[in-house]
Amino acid sequence: MPSVASPPTVLRELDGPDTCDMCGTPGLKTELVRDPFIYGAGDEGVELVVDIPVRTCSSCGPYTDDEAEDIRHDEVCRHLGVLTPIEIRDLRAKYDLSRAELARISGLGESSIARWETREIIQNVANDRHLRLLQDPAIFLRAKSFANLEPVMTDGTAPPIVKLRCTACWGDARLSASESGTVTRIGCALCTSSLSNDAAMAEWSAMEREATHNLAEMARGETPDYRPAAKFVAKIIADMPRDQAHWDMRAEQALRLPAKEGRTHFLTRDTIPAGEAGYLYLQAKLLAAAARSLPFETAIHRWDELDPAGPLKLRIDRLDESGIHLDVDVASRADPGTWEERAGALMMRGLMAAFSCEVALKAILMTRCHRAKRIHDVQELYSDLPEDSRARLEADYTDIGNVLREPGKIFHESRYFQNSASVKEAIERGLHHERIHELEKAARVILDECEMSGLEGRLISRPQATWTGNLGQKASAGDFQEGIRLTAESGESAFVWRRRTPDDSDSR
Repeated sequence: MPSVASPPTVLRELDGPDTCDMCGTPGLKTELVRDPFIYGAGDEGVELVVDIPVRTCSSCGPYTDDEAEDIRHDEVCRHLGVLTPIEIRDLRAKYDLSRAELARISGLGESSIARWETREIIQNVANDRHLRLLQDPAIFLRAKSFANLEPVMTDGTAPPIVKLRCTACWGDARLSASESGTVTRIGCALCTSSLSNDAAMAEWSAMEREATHNLAEMARGETPDYRPAAKFVAKIIADMPRDQAHWDMRAEQALRLPAKEGRTHFLTRDTIPAGEAGYLYLQAKLLAAAARSLPFETAIHRWDELDPAGPLKLRIDRLDESGIHLDVDVASRADPGTWEERAGALMMRGLMAAFSCEVALKAILMTRCHRAKRIHDVQELYSDLPEDSRARLEADYTDIGNVLREPGKIFHESRYFQNSASVKEAIERGLHHERIHELEKAARVILDECEMSGLEGRLISRPQATWTGNLGQKASAGDFQEGIRLTAESGESAFVWRRRTPDDSDSR
């Protein structure tokens, strides 16, 4: 690489200041010049090209000012693949942050950020990647949560998990952003509810403020507080204070309990040893995941299958704020086998949701209380939860108690076909989209509380291949067999619930 750059080229004359800022002589001339320059030394030197303003004074001759140096600096940043000073300032402006606030959230030095923005130095690749990650709003919210978390842990300061949730179904929310990092869309991956453009940006700003408030509240042992009309929220899975030695002692005591009347009516540490309640959580999680694989809308009869030429009975069922609800009695052209399949799929969703709720509730009870009733009534299991668990569940889903009492009752009684009346009720009342959606949402909310309680459950899949042929023999397709090895892992660590008061002076 030559140590001398190619000669500059004058492109055109520009409007500019009339007097020289060095000596004050009038008649200053400004031209746009294509100016190659060498960046780096020796064999590592490269020629970069910029278009800069060059001033020419009749007394001082040609010279460049700070504007040209800024252009050269930004071109070096682009060559190195790092953010320019303007892009770093735009990152702060996007979240309306001062340099001190960005330093606190990112963990970077405030003085370093100032030197990067004023073009005094260029940030290294590691720090640049740190800044680029913060351009993602979801990552920024997670980093902000770290900065606002009060250290309340007895076994470390593990950061909280922040999950974006759709309030309609408690499904995972996804963000889309422009190149500048501005949120342009928030959408649910499950029910497809979404907000776009200005509405999405306004919702995201409200979610950030809400999450900051909730992090501080949860650090003090309080329940989260969401906006009444929120379409999307940031669910915080905080690593609550845990005393593992105390929890282990309680588990051992539960295992030594003598047999007593009514013990067979409970799941206890004899049936679910310490550390294995996570398998209950895993089972509930798999059931909820399976429900997501079914069509979200499972219409038994489609409108295009109805026979408008046949007898039609129409009446107003009810009027409310959501509109006019009509009760239409009309014949269908669909084959009975077709709509029975659809009805069966809808019933399967309801049964899986009820079963997921039941097993997840028992997982929490086993971890927090070391026993759970051997019943299928999800409302009663919910009532047995510790008070703080119910408070968080009701904060996430205000109507969860009614959902577990009504739809939960329909499906838990019919699951094992205890009597013909319960099966009839499940068929007649259970095949209802709204009831099933509510129960599925309840299951997802309860699974978040499982994580809050320290439950862990995961299924690991490892593909395997086997060759059954002989060495030296030509292989055929039948010589190869593929399989999957599944491994289930679990864990649990109940937290120590302790609501803090303003005058609580314990060290954290």
